[in-house]
Amino acid sequence: MIDRAKILEELREIAKERGGHCLANEYINSTSKLLFECKHRHQFESCRDYLKAGNWCPFCAGRGRTIADLQELAAQYGGRCLSPTFLGMGKKHLWECAEGHKWEAIPQNIKTLGRWCPDCGRAKSDKNRRRYTLEDMQNLAQLRSGLCLSSHFESVVKKLTWQCAEGHIWEATPHNIKNDGWCPKCAQKIRGEKRKTHTIEKMQVFATSKGGRCLSQVFINVKESLLWQCAEGHQWEANADNIINGGKWCPDCAGNNKKTIEDMQRLAAERGGKCLSTIYQGTNTKLLWECQEGHRWQTIPSIIVREGWCPDCSAGLGERICRAFFEQLFGYPFNKTRPEWLRSADGHQMELDGYSPSLKLAFEHQGLQHYKHIKYFHSSDAKLLKIQNRDQRKRDLCKAHGVTLIEIPSILDVLGIDSIKFFIRDELLKKGIPLPSGFDEKKVDLQAVYCPNRLGELQAIATKHGGKLISKQYLGIFEHLEWECAKGHRFKAAPNNVKNSGSWCPKCLGKDKTIQDMQAFAAERSGKCLSEEYINSVTPLLWECKEGHQWKARPSNVFFGTWCPECAKKERGLKRRTHTIEEMHQIAIVRNGKCLSSDYKGTKQKLLWECEKGHKWEATPESILRGGTWCPRCAKHKRTRPLQ
Repeated sequence: MIDRAKILEELREIAKERGGHCLANEYINSTSKLLFECKHRHQFESCRDYLKAGNWCPFCAGRGRTIADLQELAAQYGGRCLSPTFLGMGKKHLWECAEGHKWEAIPQNIKTLGRWCPDCGRAKSDKNRRRYTLEDMQNLAQLRSGLCLSSHFESVVKKLTWQCAEGHIWEATPHNIKNDGWCPKCAQKIRGEKRKTHTIEKMQVFATSKGGRCLSQVFINVKESLLWQCAEGHQWEANADNIINGGKWCPDCAGNNKKTIEDMQRLAAERGGKCLSTIYQGTNTKLLWECQEGHRWQTIPSIIVREGWCPDCSAGLGERICRAFFEQLFGYPFNKTRPEWLRSADGHQMELDGYSPSLKLAFEHQGLQHYKHIKYFHSSDAKLLKIQNRDQRKRDLCKAHGVTLIEIPSILDVLGIDSIKFFIRDELLKKGIPLPSGFDEKKVDLQAVYCPNRLGELQAIATKHGGKLISKQYLGIFEHLEWECAKGHRFKAAPNNVKNSGSWCPKCLGKDKTIQDMQAFAAERSGKCLSEEYINSVTPLLWECKEGHQWKARPSNVFFGTWCPECAKKERGLKRRTHTIEEMHQIAIVRNGKCLSSDYKGTKQKLLWECEKGHKWEATPESILRGGTWCPRCAKHKRTRPLQ
């Protein structure tokens, strides 16, 4: 039993030792935040674990900054900090620039991002922004030996009419021309000329550069198919345009050859799951899939081929994939870590997705929320800025402590699994880190990423029950495994029931009960237990209520308060039918009308009504009672009547 009063007293002592106070009156658990006050009277919230790890006031933790530091910071820009006291690097202060402009900003943005006066920044931006004219466009055309035929210029995104040296006329935006765009007809002609220079020898040289061969003997043109062979020996036909200009190569290696439902089932089995569909209609027609955990979802085969898998299990999937690559390529563990030296600007510890102290190498898997505004992650642009500031601080602190940090862009949204190894390779070489032995030859196995071994987790649950897990292979959350309880009883149960429903040994669960107990329990409900043998609390028995209805149910369900389903259904129906036809007649009279029906069957069964003008219509009592509606014809007339 946790002595919460003792822990609260311990936290008060810690606060007192640090010259502050614990202002909380109650301790809940190790992760619940309590209110504290430091010796400088800053109030902040922190939890027990953070305090015991040595953390204290985030406003002055390890920095000792004062308003004089901010004055010095402002002086670097020729300005002043007008705030009287230092509130913290993440709190807004009042500033004044050399031009006398005043604004509020957090010191962290000025110190780390170099952001100063927004008014001066806008003025400088406007001054530097180039204003183009029609004359500029004419000069631009002359540089290409052409003409700008338009007589009016609005902006760089509004199309103008142009003419090239060959007399071709077309429309294009100034923005397009400024960025090296010019006559489309001439460009097409140049591409055609280039195509004419291709020969079968050039095709063979190109194939060799890919580690393959061009097996055709004659080249006709870029649109005629040739026979190719890749380094793996796969052969296929494709035209030179697709190979040379389209960047395509072996369809077998790329996984683009026609698939079958057997291919899909084999692919799912490699991930420890199943493809439940029986017909394959193409890469863009959804199939039904089931993962090892029993989650079912529909998605197109092309997503699965590109290493996509269960959306329910995919939380943290990108990070797990990164870890698999780093650990298998380097041969060292890369655990999620919170180094003592990695702290945010307000003193809180930050985390690295993967870190090897031996190699002084770390990685961060950066989701899209690190680059652009995403509503799910950011309630405002300030949240995005906060994330980016934190990322920059991680970079700075890693560099200061001699740790090489490699930031991997979102694998599932940006980079793609096929590019991870090449990306890591480029980053290592860029940062001057030698590649580990056999780096290029190593193949990374992602099986454990998609099918994590759950046996350890389930064994721990069994130990909590005083028992053990007998099975040696995990087959999925719904596939039965063998267990043994503290009494030595062996039983089979699905991990889902043991883990999520709290189920355990069925023999122990109802061991002290008898059929006589069941009969006595039924008698308390004015009913009977008709079964002759009691096995356990989860084996259904036959029951009968006082109305003579019979049904089968588990004893455990009956113990928890459920009884006759027929009576329960009837009772729910009676509750719904609390109104009468007389009440409907009375409601109509109140509205100067009539209810012409003589039988009431429920709030959702229509009745016949008549308004004071003699209009008749059908409507449910629910719409009259709750919706407040009445005659639709009168309502329509009222809406269309002209104003007097």
